[in-house]
Amino acid sequence: MQRALTSPSSTFAMRRLSPVRPRSRLRCRVSSSSATSKSRSQARLGVTTGGWSDLEELTDELTAEHLGVVATEAAPGLRVVGGPPYGPSVRLAQSAFRASLELSELVLVDGPTLADERTRRLLPSVDRAIVMSYDDPISLAALATADLPEAAWLIASQSTTTSLSGRDVFRALPRAEAAISAATSRPGAIGGALGKAYDELSEIIAIDAT
Repeated sequence: MQRALTSPSSTFAMRRLSPVRPRSRLRCRVSSSSATSKSRSQARLGVTTGGWSDLEELTDELTAEHLGVVATEAAPGLRVVGGPPYGPSVRLAQSAFRASLELSELVLVDGPTLADERTRRLLPSVDRAIVMSYDDPISLAALATADLPEAAWLIASQSTTTSLSGRDVFRALPRAEAAISAATSRPGAIGGALGKAYDELSEIIAIDAT
């Protein structure tokens, strides 16, 4: 699985597909972000991806073949679709998700917050929602009022806590500024304790997807 750094209370939605080819994965970046976030994300992946605005005109006719053409290969078996500076419309997010299910055996949707309409529209269609949150007061307040899916995995980012806003934490990702800085400055996997935590989470997601 592609390891990714996310914003407070952002959501990963994962959909298991019938195999198209071994270890094929597609990551759809649904969330919008600033130009700064764009450059950091692309640096971590080591690729430059096309924006969602390029696909808006194809919303009603988007197919797996279209995605196969516009997707950027970030690593063997990993392709990325969409990106900043703008997020997709609700209809495009749904269309891209449907098309991606025909393209890859495992689809990861890098989505915005739970309150965002795009996330709310996609959640009923996914097999697993992974919600990431910090333990600062603002993030905890947002999480306390969020409509968290019953089967969602809650991940505590930059924390070692076992619960957030009264909800049990599924896994915690430790604080590791040096490892994050190193991964941001050059393409590559995050190392150290944080990298190990991501590897463990990746293995669990892979098992959950079978």
